[in-house]
Amino acid sequence: MKSLIDDIYNKLPDVTVVLSTLVKSRDHRACAEDVSRQFKDLVKNEYRGKRMGLADIDSVIQMSQLSSDGIHPTDDGYKLFAGVWWNAISKLEDVIQPPPTDGLIKDDSSTGGADKCKKVAGTAGNPVKTQNGSGHDDGNYKHDRIERGVIESGRIQNAGDSDTVIAGIPYYMYFADIIKNDPNSDRSKSLDDWIRVRIDDDQKVWYWFRQNLGGGKFGASVSFDPGMNCRYDSKFAFGDFNGDGLDDFFCIKADASVSVSLNRGGSPPKFESIGMVVPATSGLQADDVQIADIDGDGRADFCLTGSGPVKCSRNAGQGDKHSWQGFSTVDGIRGVVYNKGDPKVRNSYVLGDINGDYRADILEIGQNGNVKTTINRRGRGSGIVPDWVSVGITHEGRPETGIQNNIKFGKIYGSNRLDYIYIKKEKDHYDMLVWENKGSGGTKLKADGTFYCDMRGTGSDDYVWIYADGHSNEIFANTHNPPFWDPNYSFTLKVGAPRELIHLADWTGNGRCDVLVQDKTTSAVRLWENQWNAGTKTLTFVDRGIVASPGCGKSTGVGIFDRSMRIADME
Repeated sequence: MKSLIDDIYNKLPDVTVVLSTLVKSRDHRACAEDVSRQFKDLVKNEYRGKRMGLADIDSVIQMSQLSSDGIHPTDDGYKLFAGVWWNAISKLEDVIQPPPTDGLIKDDSSTGGADKCKKVAGTAGNPVKTQNGSGHDDGNYKHDRIERGVIESGRIQNAGDSDTVIAGIPYYMYFADIIKNDPNSDRSKSLDDWIRVRIDDDQKVWYWFRQNLGGGKFGASVSFDPGMNCRYDSKFAFGDFNGDGLDDFFCIKADASVSVSLNRGGSPPKFESIGMVVPATSGLQADDVQIADIDGDGRADFCLTGSGPVKCSRNAGQGDKHSWQGFSTVDGIRGVVYNKGDPKVRNSYVLGDINGDYRADILEIGQNGNVKTTINRRGRGSGIVPDWVSVGITHEGRPETGIQNNIKFGKIYGSNRLDYIYIKKEKDHYDMLVWENKGSGGTKLKADGTFYCDMRGTGSDDYVWIYADGHSNEIFANTHNPPFWDPNYSFTLKVGAPRELIHLADWTGNGRCDVLVQDKTTSAVRLWENQWNAGTKTLTFVDRGIVASPGCGKSTGVGIFDRSMRIADME
């Protein structure tokens, strides 16, 4: 049964499965009950978190409802069986999806017939499988690290503080990018600064930062004003609320309401309050709330991780203005985005980007500082709810116990991946120990590089696969025989630009698609002209230089599809 279910999920990962236990058996009752027990164990443990339900007929059908052969139900037994199945299906209504069509095109009107339809607008058939699939990904995330030891410029001196203030140091330490070292540098090279929120014995709140100078070194402590009065009993957080590349200040109050101050840059940074962005919610408290970018669009989302499933609202704002959306539907704010794992330990979750794809992963911190990681692999089904992939224990922790609150994460070395930080208590200070993240994988899917364009001038789009660094040697010619494409073509593309800056379109008007490369800063367009050779079945490209300078200052976003420019035939 497990092999059969695995085969179903491998072929159709979004399908919903209902597994039934066995009807009781008059002559083999113990065996039937044992098999039913094993089936229930599969649903409860092996497939926990999957789209799966249980129709438990074994627990309700009576021996008197078996027919004379001692195996099959009577008519009353079958009615009971139907009721059990109906109940099981009803419990899964929220996760059942329409089945995908995985067949070939059947709407060719050239041969006629009652089941055919004309290929005109408005008469298209259901989705069909157009290709068997190809492309490349970077596999699952594999963690690696380099032990950097004590970062002396990150040391926190006690400076005569009371025991109460000192005890709060690990909890009130943060790492966030609040200072731009180089305003022209790519966001993937950003560094997180050292931030301490100090609550003195009079419950007054003070804010200090040390600028990350690179190479594991921090500058001197400087005070800053977060732009609002955030009480001592609030929760403090930092994240990019308006997508400008600088982390903003979040004040999460005891009633779970959230107010924001936008980081307007400078050193020390200048913050400007925009007031409350999430109202108070009955039954919630500050520790239930986390701020993290779940969908990878560069804007921090609002999430609830205190108990039960992880629920989030998507930050759908534009510029400095905010609004909230759901992840499965536009209106479904605070919808479930993660419902796996043990709900008893969800208060130990930290949402943060461990693999550098701008999407927050789930980091479950143990009492000795070990970390169990679940990677956010980006949603590919209905809505934008992520697919989550567990990669197990990525950080082994420390010999000490009870240090859960002493574990922090931050981009200390500028790899765009979160490094592991241990705020360790010494006799008269706290040391900052860092393990640089050298992990890789879990950031790209096979379909990320898929492009369609008529590369040979046939009037039909061919299928081109482009790597993340912008090179390609893979084209599959459209032979009008889905899901099969002709791979027997030579294709060479090296334009020195990442995939998100590459556009395929017919610029010269000869019916064949050229390669257009957008400048990330100015959006100027460089033409690589298509040199198709039908005799040798070879595609090469010649650099013709800049052909358009639209003067658009908008750059690409952090997501792979967040492109600031589109090129199309509009006339």
